[in-house]
Amino acid sequence: QVQGRMFRAHFCLLSARAPWILSHNASLSSGIHSATFEQLLSYAYCDQLQLKALPSGIEWAELLVAAEKYEAKRLSLLVLHALASM
Repeated sequence: QVQGRMFRAHFCLLSARAPWILSHNASLSSGIHSATFEQLLSYAYCDQLQLKALPSGIEWAELLVAAEKYEAKRLSLLVLHALASM
């Protein structure tokens, strides 16, 4: 649950593809917007940054900070690449 919004996810998939989410589970509800977490979760499932799917309310800087916080190194690189392309 992030900002009062419940997210459903498959534990097996997260433990295999996104252990960084599970290792920070207790701290997810603080310091991150639900739309940003939705992008993190989408990345965990698809291994891609959904550039066209980013809601206008998401700030790229927040997504980068979240990727760094949760140690999602590949996501950090994708966000940096997207920022450099703008």
